[in-house]
Formats: sequence, C-alpha cells, structure tokens
Amino acid sequence: MIAYTARRILLTVPTLLGVSVISFMLIHLAPGDPATAILGVLATPQMIEHFRVAFHLNDPLPLQYVNWLGGVVTGDFGFSLVTPVSVTSLLGRQFLPTVLLTGYAVVLAVPIAVATGVASAVRRGKAVDTISRAAWLFGLSMPSFWLGLLLILVFGVELRVLPVGGYVSPAEDPVQCLRSLFLPALTLALPLAAVVSRITRATVLELLDKDFVRTARAKGASQRRILWRHVVPNAVAPTLTTIGLQVGYLLGGAVLVEDVFNIPGLGRLLVFSVGNRDYAVIQGIVLLGALSVIVVQLIVDLVISRFDPRIRLR
Repeated sequence: MIAYTARRILLTVPTLLGVSVISFMLIHLAPGDPATAILGVLATPQMIEHFRVAFHLNDPLPLQYVNWLGGVVTGDFGFSLVTPVSVTSLLGRQFLPTVLLTGYAVVLAVPIAVATGVASAVRRGKAVDTISRAAWLFGLSMPSFWLGLLLILVFGVELRVLPVGGYVSPAEDPVQCLRSLFLPALTLALPLAAVVSRITRATVLELLDKDFVRTARAKGASQRRILWRHVVPNAVAPTLTTIGLQVGYLLGGAVLVEDVFNIPGLGRLLVFSVGNRDYAVIQGIVLLGALSVIVVQLIVDLVISRFDPRIRLR
C-alpha cells in the first residue's frame, strides 16, 4: 500500500509539469496583449513598452516559463498584472468558496444518484426506472448557466426562500453559508448526479447477471441480501471512479456557476483574469485546478484499492 501510494505521488510531478508547459504556451499564444488590455486604449506606446519591460513580457517564452517555474518551485507564483497583489494570496483568498461549492455539490449529488441508480437497476423497465432515467437525461441536457438562472427564478424570485447570489463565509455564519451556496451547488449537483446514477445503474445491472449472484440466488439468499452484501460493494469502484473523474468537470462548471451567482471563487477570478490577460493568475489557477484533480484522483484510487486490492498491482 505504501509503495503504491508513493508511485502515485511521484507520477504527479511529470503530470503537473506537462500541464504547466501546455497551459503556459497556450495562454501566451492566445490573441491579445495584456499591456493593452490593462492600460486601456488611451495608453501611449511608451507606457505600453514600459509595462512590458517591467513585467518581462518581451522576454522569449522559454525564458519566461523558466523564470515562472523557478518561482513556483519556491512557492512564489508571481504577482498579478492588474493589481499589486501576489498570485498566492489571490488564490488562497478565493480557493475556499470554490472548494465549498464543489464539495457541497458532491454531497448533494452522490447519495441521491447512488440510491436512484440502484433502484432503477433493481426495477428495470418499471416506473421508477423510467422516471429516474428521464430526470437524469434532463439534468445532463441542461447547460449549467441556464439551469442556474432557472433555479434563481423559481427559488429566489418566485418562492423567495433562498438567496439568489452572493457568498457568506462559514466563519461568519455557517447556516447562511450553506443557504448562500445551496442553489449554485444544486446547479452543479444535477449533472453530476445524472452521470453517477447512470453509471451506478449500468454497473448494478451488469453485476446482477454475474455467476456469483446466480449462485447466491440458488442458495436461497434474499434479494435484499444479494443486493447489499454482494452487488453494491462490487459497484463501489466504478462509482467512485466516476465521481473522481467528474471533479474536473465540476471545477470547469464552477467557472460559469460562480459568475451567475456572484460567488467570489476561482471561477470568477479566472473570468476576470482572462479578460485582462493576467497571465500569472491564469497560470496559477490552472495549476491549482490540476493539482486538485490529481489529489482527488489519488484519494479515490486509495479508497478503491481497499475494496479491490488488485489495483495496487497495476
């Protein structure tokens, strides 16, 4: 177990390095000049040139990358081009709302998705199966920004039972924090629940046709015992794998959802930074997002390895 964990941790280094190289090159090759975007159209050529020299934007891209990477290794992500604030402090300040939002979405989605997926598989072709599949098809089909606006209209404008935007820190008021994040978390949770439910249903259906289930039935085991002692434990690994893979999609969806609900998280910071070509902040967000996905995948793999020891041998 220790050797398997060590191997997985070592693999994060080349993965993060590859992500940093690709994202750095794509960000700098994108159209637009940060000096013009930040200083505005009234800036003189002298002002623009002074800005580019001050932030080393005229240096060759490989040299810019090496200098940036050298700072990252020592924990220095540089400074924002827009505000005289370090990227590390910006990320630290706006990382918590995004973590709470995505974690809240997972808590809302997974129990319902697993329960409906199992129920749909056990009652295949019946009303429960038809209704749940139609509901999750709706969840998969709806764009997150449209779904967010719909929830705001229903629960915020018509019913007036939940706040339609903003963010309350858990340190200030934990209850209001949960209330302020409920609608955006629900917006992210519905597509996640749809994917997890479909995977759970397909996995349970496949397991119900296995020989060990037929053997258990032949021995007189009840349907409930077969389901919870033999089928569900074996369905844990695919379900957890799906949840881990969806973390990246949750972080991507948080970009739009945070903008719709006015949440000061990494998503809104990314939108603002892209508009201003704030290279250092964009690169920091991309690297932090990649690291978050890798950490979640590592945790998921370690949990799955407890259920299936064969994974440790891969």
